[in-house]
Amino acid sequence: MNSYFSPLMCYRRDVADQAGETMLMRDARNALYPVLVSQTVSQQIFLIQDIFAFRNLCFDEKWERADLATRQKHVLVGLVVACSGAHNLHATRKFCPELSVPYLTGDAKKFLDLH
Repeated sequence: MNSYFSPLMCYRRDVADQAGETMLMRDARNALYPVLVSQTVSQQIFLIQDIFAFRNLCFDEKWERADLATRQKHVLVGLVVACSGAHNLHATRKFCPELSVPYLTGDAKKFLDLH
């Protein structure tokens, strides 16, 4: 992973950015918090519903039988959908570095272990 986008570097950059904020800027940033919480809860509900649906369709077995190219395609689409609410992919990955196509598709169990 590029050290520029490592979790520690992102954290330090965020702390430095916040230290330079005015009260008005801080209030504007914090005003978005209820929206982010609502979006997160909606994503969690959607994910839980999908997990139950996949369990009923023997998703685990199908996923493990799928070849690497098929898993990569599906994980990439899933990452795009999951990260669409974030400011950008790097903002999402700094909190969850295992969200990468190579990590989630190399071994079929890694993706299944996310739930």
